[in-house]
Order: sequence, then C-alpha cells, then structure tokens
Amino acid sequence: PYSSEDPPQTDKRVVQHNQKVQLIKLKESYQNNSTENNLTQRVAADASLLLLDGLDEMNEQFIYKFLEDVNNLTINRAELSIIISSRTYLLERYPELKSLRSFKYSVISPFDRKLQKEFIEKTNLELTQKESLKDYLWQRETSLYFNPRYLSILCFLVQKRIIIGESKIENLSRYDIFEKLTRFTLEQKIEEKSQPEIYLNTLQKLATVMSINGQTQITSYRDWE
Repeated sequence: PYSSEDPPQTDKRVVQHNQKVQLIKLKESYQNNSTENNLTQRVAADASLLLLDGLDEMNEQFIYKFLEDVNNLTINRAELSIIISSRTYLLERYPELKSLRSFKYSVISPFDRKLQKEFIEKTNLELTQKESLKDYLWQRETSLYFNPRYLSILCFLVQKRIIIGESKIENLSRYDIFEKLTRFTLEQKIEEKSQPEIYLNTLQKLATVMSINGQTQITSYRDWE
C-alpha cells in the first residue's frame, strides 16, 4: 500500500488459496494516450486480488487518470481487493492519492536517514566522500534523496567527481542530476566511438528527463546543443 504518517492498520482479510491474484505493472500500463490505459478493462473478470505495482514508476501525466480508474474499480468491483505499491515521495506531490475510497495506508521499510547511511556505506565511494555525503544529508531535509534512485545517481556523480562539494549538491534538481548523468554517459560513448549507442542513449536519457518534467515535447534545447 501507499505510505503515510498514519499508523499501519491491519486488515483482517487474508489471501485464500483459491483466490485469483492479478499483477499489473503500472510503468508498462500507462505509457501513452491509447485506450489501453483504461485500467478497468485490463482487470480479469475472475480476479479477486489486484496488485498494482510501481505507481512512482509510472509517467506522472497519467496520475489523475489512474485515480479515476481506481475509483471506478472500487465502485464497479466492490468484491475486488486492491493493493497499490509506491515510494512515499509521491504522496507529498499528489495528496489526492489519499482520497482513494476505502484505502488504508502503511509504510513498508521506509527509506529513512538510517537506510540512507547504509546505502552510502555500500557504495564504491572513497571514505572521505562517504563521510562528507552522509554529513550533508544528515543536516538537511532533502526529500529528493529519500528516493534510492536519485541517491544512487548522486553517489555515482560524486564518485566520478562530476559533483564536488556541498555547494554543488545544494542546488541540484531532479532534472540536473539526470542531465549530468546523461552528459557523462554520452561523453563516454563518444570516446568509445560507438555511434549507434550514442543515439540510443541520447533518446533514452532525453525521454527520462522529459518524463520527469511531465513534458510531451521538447520546448527548448537548453544545453543539449
């Protein structure tokens, strides 16, 4: 389930052996504006437990369509049990997610400061880099790095000395860290003279940046010349 500050609540219902469980990966289900995005049409008629996995991995431009679909499911398929998984930061950005009918919210292994430190310790960073990064994150409420994906990229950029010093980290946005990762990857491919891979990586990373910013078209070149 989603997570929140509310205390976990126990649902007395359990999964029976004769229940049919259906898993839908949301990242693969909401990719464009096609009619396939209608979640209610994808749920099997005999499904009794529906697992909707990876809400935070879905293109955010479809969040409100997803909310509409789930609300319709709770009305039209009242017998259907639904579990939705997501990282916690999405609740901060879309408080409407808490308005879903009859849903309870609980935290499963939140990626807190303790886990941040453990994550950094397991990287290949130098000892001084690890200590500096842990001290920086411990002193600040930087919600961006409570997401393992972004913390992983930050550690990589620090390790490659693309980012040096707290002042460089301080003003980084999600766009910035992906842009720096993209530039580094492309420069490596250029050195290897792997032209097809350069094109592929450019398109993949650009698509990622556009997805993060909820864009469906390129509006400016910025530093992509």
